[in-house]
Order: sequence, then C-alpha cells, then structure tokens
Amino acid sequence: MTRTFRLRLLALTGVASLAAGAGSAYADQSSTITVGATVINGTRTLNVKDVTGAAISSLTLGAGHGGALLVNVTDVNYAHTGYQVTATMSNLYPYSSGNYQFGQTPIPSSAVAMSFPGSLFDVANLSTLVTPLVHLTDSTGLFALANLDATVTGTTNSVSTLATVTQKAASSVLNELPVRVSTGAGGAFTNPAAVTGQSGTFNPTAVDVLDGTSQSLGELLTDLINKLNTGVVTAQNLIDDGLLDQNSVLAAAASALGLTPDQLSGAQITSILNGVSATVSDLQPLTALGDKVLGQTGSYNTVPQLSLTLPAQQPAGTYQGELTLTLMDK
Repeated sequence: MTRTFRLRLLALTGVASLAAGAGSAYADQSSTITVGATVINGTRTLNVKDVTGAAISSLTLGAGHGGALLVNVTDVNYAHTGYQVTATMSNLYPYSSGNYQFGQTPIPSSAVAMSFPGSLFDVANLSTLVTPLVHLTDSTGLFALANLDATVTGTTNSVSTLATVTQKAASSVLNELPVRVSTGAGGAFTNPAAVTGQSGTFNPTAVDVLDGTSQSLGELLTDLINKLNTGVVTAQNLIDDGLLDQNSVLAAAASALGLTPDQLSGAQITSILNGVSATVSDLQPLTALGDKVLGQTGSYNTVPQLSLTLPAQQPAGTYQGELTLTLMDK
C-alpha cells in the first residue's frame, strides 16, 4: 500500500465482516444459520497539516526561517504491519503567471533540508485487536468429579492501550505498543524529484520522516492480558463483555460432565455461567509464526521542519517546488 501527499513550497492512503449462509435449497426442510468471519483489513491514512492541525496545501520558506509541518499516520483496525513515511523534494523553479520557468536558474533541492527538533512525536488513542484464549475452571463444586479444565477461544476484541503518549514519556511504554514509533533522521534533499507533469529522468533523495515498527511480543502481550482480565472473574462476565461465546462455554462444560449441551438444565446453565472462573490466559496466534496481535487503531504524529539555505547570488524572485510525502507499509 502506498499513499502520497504533495505540498507546494514557495520561496521568497478493516475490520470487515463476512457472512455465509449454511443450508440446502433443494431439501424439503432446511435450517440456515449465519456464520461470521473477521477480516483485519481496515484503513491506514497519511495526513499532512500545519502545526495547529489545520489543512495545508503550501508552505513558504525564506532565508533565515523555516516551515514546520504536522505529519500524521492514522490506523483504523489496520493489519498489524509497520509503516514508513518518506519525503522527496523537487528543485524550486522560478514561478510566474501560474507556470514553472524551467529554463531559468532554480534553487536546487539540496538547498532544502528536513530536521526534527527534539525528535518530537506522539501516539494517541491507541487500541489493539486481539483474539484471547480463555481458561475455564470450576469454582463452585459443580464439576468436582469432572475436574473442569478447558480452554476456549474468545472473540476478536479491541483493547485500549493508551490515550496519548509523547516522545518524552514514550521510553517507559515502547515495548507495550503494537507499533513502535520513531522520527526520521532528516537531512538534505541531495537529488531532486520532478514536479507534477515535469518530463525527464529523476532519482530523488528520499528523506525518512516517520517510522512505525510492528511489535508482537514482550510486555505488550502481558499488558493486553491484564487489561482483558481486569474486573472479570466469571464466564458470564466475559460473555457480557463480548469476549466469549456462550455456546462455547456450555459445550466445554457439558463435555466435562459427559453430556451434550442440550442435556444441561436451566439451573446448571446458570451455575456454569456465573460460577465458572474464566481467565484470559493467552492470546490466540494469528499465524503459525506466532504473531499474536491482529491489528491496531491509533494516530501517530511528528513535526518535521524544513529549512532553506540560498545559494550565493541566487536571482531574486518567486520560486516554487513540490515536497512529496509517501506512506508505505513495511
């Protein structure tokens, strides 16, 4: 996936649900149920704004002062992959009457550099998509002879990890984030890119702006398990919280008793749901490789600054070029 954003410089790119019906069109009698599947393929977007968060389409640079941008990547139930935002810069060409004057002396792209004062970034409204494995044990004595000890798969759930963390506080929680965020190293745009519609061959210098590296192990899993277990002690609690399917619990309990679920009495069902302890003990692997995080929702920001160093004896006038930011999964 690639998303790009172009900015003119002036100088003086879920969770989807699938359903299938099971039944027979030709039988005299049929029964149809809905089967749901979770597909993690949400959205990841690149947003470039001014430092107040307002929309921006151009930025003016001048000798002695630079211009700052707010670069944002936002995930909404997006697959658990990292990302990289890079920037390329065209030359700044003399510009008049709405046209680039390619035949005149430009300000070279190498005169523009990107830096990250303070390496500032923040992460906001982060949550993680996981499928928990739930351990069921009897705490009522109902299964004293059967020794209920079963594990069932919970429902994919979004667990809030944090509201906002800034770069200054991030060091204490970096291992608990599904995506580890860091700013780019910055530098000059040594080789130019083309402006829109410009012909020719270009091999532009790509400057790293923002990186997100996916994480799936370590403190993140412990943190998520603890959050899923907070205040939850029975199977009914997990069912009410949407983490567990009631039928799965009853099937496991009936199996421990040597029964089928339909043989359970109403009193037994009530006792099972409210008396059986249900603890999130692990997070279901998504693949054989053991990636236990399905995806994430969150907003990641950094504030790069552009500076302009004018070449000696640059002709006076108005110049214009394009800064292009590109978002790619990695």
